[in-house]
Amino acid sequence: MSRQQFSQQLRRERELRGWSQARLAAELGTTPNTVSAWERGISLPSPFFREKLCALLERNAQEMGLIQAEAKEEALQDISYTTIEIPSNEQKPIEQTIFSHKTAPTNVAPQIINRPLDIPEETRPPANKKARKLLLLTAILLILSLLIGAGSIYLTAQQPNPYTQKGTLVLEDTLAAQNVHLNWQEGWNENHASCQFRREAYFSYQPLEGFFHACIAQATNYQNFAYEVEMTLLSGDYGGLIFRSMNSIDSKYYLFRIHTDGRYALKLYIDKVDDHAPMLAEGTSAAIRTGIAQTNLLAVVADKETISLYANHQKLATIQNNTYTHGQIGLFAGNEMQAPAEGFFRNLKVWTW
Repeated sequence: MSRQQFSQQLRRERELRGWSQARLAAELGTTPNTVSAWERGISLPSPFFREKLCALLERNAQEMGLIQAEAKEEALQDISYTTIEIPSNEQKPIEQTIFSHKTAPTNVAPQIINRPLDIPEETRPPANKKARKLLLLTAILLILSLLIGAGSIYLTAQQPNPYTQKGTLVLEDTLAAQNVHLNWQEGWNENHASCQFRREAYFSYQPLEGFFHACIAQATNYQNFAYEVEMTLLSGDYGGLIFRSMNSIDSKYYLFRIHTDGRYALKLYIDKVDDHAPMLAEGTSAAIRTGIAQTNLLAVVADKETISLYANHQKLATIQNNTYTHGQIGLFAGNEMQAPAEGFFRNLKVWTW
């Protein structure tokens, strides 16, 4: 079946149950914007949500029109790969620990209570004061070493915000794979642009000249924060960060981008037309590593109406704007004349206050 047939079948199944898009999104653990994009034929669900859809609606993949659509998208995926070798992480990715406003920390150091040793009379050593003192001292040192070790693990997890003196690390994601707590967009749109997890990174791909492709973490919503990520462009002209996205479907967000020639820009998107987006800041900086296949550490600090831009820990610009006060985060790759555009992202962090 075609993408259109899947979207029609999804809408039919939802309406047969008398559900709104918001109700279906809640049942699946995603957002109404995502369901709307599926029903409008803009994108297809990832394998994770395909499985959840089939189970929820009690239909198999063929009845939902997903098998043929999936095969078609896999063919598109094959042609979207570049021939440039992508550097892999030297270290094995660590297990991600996500701290968000919806979930509590999962890794908590065990509680250790420092109590005097109470050795039963029959198990005590012979009446030797020096031996008893040595045993007691050894036990105390062992307890202290455990306490110090637990504290070190906790302090290591509390990574300080390198951009400002305030904030707590609430998100650390290697971007090696999908995270259900973030719900990154996956799949292809009608122009064959895509958001994909592969080769232990998150990819944005845009085949059309003069466009960029945004990939949004749909379950995020941050107000005052510092947001950083490593970006590597494999082709195209620019890439960067999206933040305070009020509505990703209608393109209402801030967009920070750097170009392969060292330029940077911050734009305020109010719709899908680039010419309608006011330019809030622009310039060039030697802090930006230029050229293709260069990795840049990009960051944005948004504190109320104050927005600061960074590349490789160097501040590029600070502006004042309060059009959008909170919203989702995202990533993108784009091109002006060098189509296609493709970039990948790793090691994302967010601090909030």
